[in-house]
Amino acid sequence: MKKFLPLLISIILTIPTLLCAQTVETYLRSAIDKQGSGDNKGAVEDCNKALSIDPANAYVFNVRGLANYNLGLYDDAIADYNRTIAANKTNNAIAYNYRGACQYAKNNLLNAKNDFTAAIHLAPKYVSAYNNRGNANVRMEQYQQAVADFTTAIALDPTDAVAYNNRAFAEDQLRHFTEAIADCEMALKLGAKVAAGAFRNRGFARIGLGMYDLGIEDCNRSLSLDFQYARTYQYRGYAYFKQGKYDLALKDEESVNEYEKQNDDMAKPFEDYHDEAVRLSKTMRPTNTTAIANNMPTVTNTPTVTPAAPVNAPAKDIPIAVQKTIAQAESSPTKALVLLNWSKPTDDFRSLPDGILTLHDNNLVNIRIKASSTAPFDTTKFHLYVNGRDYQNGNKMTVVSMKDIGKPSSKKYEYVYEAKVNVAQGKSTIIFNYGDTPIDDTLKVLYAPTDINLHVLAIGTHGQGLKYAEKDAKDFADLFSKQKGEHRLFHDAHAEVLQGDETNAHAMSKKISEWSSKTYGERDVLILFISSHGLVDKGSLLLTGSDFDATQTAFTTINFKDNILTPLEGANCKKFIFIDACHSGEGLSGGKAVEQDVATEINKMVNSGNSVTIISSSSSSEQSWEDESWGNGVFTRAIRDGLQDDMPADTDHDGFVKINELYEYIKTRIAKLIELAGKKDLNGNLVVQTPRILNARGDVSIFQQPPKN
Repeated sequence: MKKFLPLLISIILTIPTLLCAQTVETYLRSAIDKQGSGDNKGAVEDCNKALSIDPANAYVFNVRGLANYNLGLYDDAIADYNRTIAANKTNNAIAYNYRGACQYAKNNLLNAKNDFTAAIHLAPKYVSAYNNRGNANVRMEQYQQAVADFTTAIALDPTDAVAYNNRAFAEDQLRHFTEAIADCEMALKLGAKVAAGAFRNRGFARIGLGMYDLGIEDCNRSLSLDFQYARTYQYRGYAYFKQGKYDLALKDEESVNEYEKQNDDMAKPFEDYHDEAVRLSKTMRPTNTTAIANNMPTVTNTPTVTPAAPVNAPAKDIPIAVQKTIAQAESSPTKALVLLNWSKPTDDFRSLPDGILTLHDNNLVNIRIKASSTAPFDTTKFHLYVNGRDYQNGNKMTVVSMKDIGKPSSKKYEYVYEAKVNVAQGKSTIIFNYGDTPIDDTLKVLYAPTDINLHVLAIGTHGQGLKYAEKDAKDFADLFSKQKGEHRLFHDAHAEVLQGDETNAHAMSKKISEWSSKTYGERDVLILFISSHGLVDKGSLLLTGSDFDATQTAFTTINFKDNILTPLEGANCKKFIFIDACHSGEGLSGGKAVEQDVATEINKMVNSGNSVTIISSSSSSEQSWEDESWGNGVFTRAIRDGLQDDMPADTDHDGFVKINELYEYIKTRIAKLIELAGKKDLNGNLVVQTPRILNARGDVSIFQQPPKN
């Protein structure tokens, strides 16, 4: 028995240590769970219990620091992070970042910035630390440095909506309004959580550019998400004032006074226009407000910090100081008198019906503006904005030319600015600025092209050993029947399916003839789809009806040229044929590709001529294949794959599938589907099916990505 005694004593002495370690871990896990569920007080209590067992556990201090931070106990949190950092100064970027967030909340901005910098030094790809240091720079009015930090955060994580929104704020302070608008739009695409701030920031930038209607619209959208944010009312009020809507401006100022008490980070509202607005609201007389409030308001900026994430969360989820307010740096006084006047499309907007330039047959707007000044122009400051976007910066659709017609000897400088702008379908606004000086009138444009309707006839023959021909026709019709709606490529879409006994040769020929001879608008589009057997007889392509009899081909087939092409050629509109049949490529040859938005695609459709475009499923010597794994003929399945979901056939990612894009996609997709299904000929080689195209009209869009819910 004696030989077991030392071992027994060893085990007994080890038990308290094991129990101690296990208890610390239990309390720590409980604290992390409570902190993650929002019970920060409970997390602090569990951390205290863990520290009573192991007073030097740095990780417990880290967890308690986060809980104290969330409770607003910043001094306690800083003390906890001091202990964590003291235990490990070279591998504690998270603790430095959190301690910086505490210093930021206490308005110790230099200490906060130093901690964020330390975190970045230890972890150069720490997105949260760059965002937080950027906001510290904003609070210290070091806007260029802030932009640099937010730019780095975006480079490390291009999906970070907060970073885009923060950078937009900093760009606004630098009067980089165009850049601010672009960042706001990216923020809105990436995350709804920053929508209120992004609309507010974009509204401020647009107001700074003189786009008062658009700026007010953005402020309204921001207020619909956060109606208690006082500064938004201030920006909107300023825009109303500049428009001469003095009562509305004063009403917004009342809202500023009401809600700013609920915004601890708000500075005192500016009162540049108050007295003058009161006077003018009584007289309601138009006046020149330029001398009253020529600059955007200057607002002291004090951003806030978002709630912290759990300590065991990924680094990118650690609390980011979100910039919620928007401020404007004071502008320098105007050095020269600048006058801007419209020349084209009109020099008198009052001559336009309802003040709107309405277009029907073409979406091109010719712009001509005369600019004069008492000082030389800096031509880089000329900017044309369409719906808030700067059309002079890399837009291929706009041709800009500037011509100096001034005489320096007269101390008067003149420029003529000309541009051609393709507007989108619907309403657009166009303004022109020289630097911060906007032109007096906003050009409002309505492009309302005559409706283009889509008509689809899909035929799938019955029997003859074809398993999926009828389904092919139905699936094709279903795809295109959804291509309609306001601001869509097609105003309306009509799809008709021919199946079963209706697909005998005589019925098919009669239906195609009747369908082709209907009255269509010159802009309309016809698409004929046929899935059947095909055979070549004396150089002519014949398509079999459901009543096909090899001894009676003259009565049980239809001639592709005589019964399909000839009737369709009589229709004065755009025509497309998709034909899925063996040997369907008999006599066809190839085409090419382009791009753009709805308006441009409609223009292409209108200007492309009215001959027939044909895509066949195979060449003249090949068969067309079906397979159970496809649920269709391979031709139809490739079309479905290219147009459904994210539209992989849209290779230029412009939201439209053009006829040549679809052809190139199905050609590649068919080969892949055949390979996956293992279709082989008698020699054991993969079968070949090569689609062909005859495209006599250039490249035209026929399918638009459906709007996402």
